[in-house]
Amino acid sequence: MSLRSRLVLAFLVVIVGTSGVIAVAANRVINARFNALSATTGTLIAQRIAPLVERYYASNGSWEGIDTLFKEAKGDAEKEDNPSPDLPPRPDVFSEAMRSRWDWRIAASEERLILVDTNGEVVVDTHPDESEIINIEKFLNKGIPIMVRGKLVGTLVPASATGALTSVQTQF
Repeated sequence: MSLRSRLVLAFLVVIVGTSGVIAVAANRVINARFNALSATTGTLIAQRIAPLVERYYASNGSWEGIDTLFKEAKGDAEKEDNPSPDLPPRPDVFSEAMRSRWDWRIAASEERLILVDTNGEVVVDTHPDESEIINIEKFLNKGIPIMVRGKLVGTLVPASATGALTSVQTQF
């Protein structure tokens, strides 16, 4: 093999090797940044929804029925033909807290939120078909505490803050 052929082959190996390293590094950086962005977005959405969840508990004295509320909110969010549907049950609880119905819709349709009571039990999961998050109590510190009259009654945990992405986020 001539010197020229060896030089061309050596340059090709260097180019392909460097391209591979850059591709792998870029992929890892993009995944890490996307996961961080998803976690931050989930936390912000949970912060916006937490006052509504607090009002629900303050009004009812328990979490009973909150799963229905989230399901109905999700159903309303998915209605394309009606841009301004009626609020879920008990609109008097939410009317003051909601600047718009958009907050509730974001929580119901896009971000997976998990409401955990003070015993560490999952009360409601907005995406129950997604994979279960094992040991959710380890992630309570990443959630938004739900306080009613100065007492902790639960925690609203965005699943993205635990590293669990929704199917839509995973497809990205």
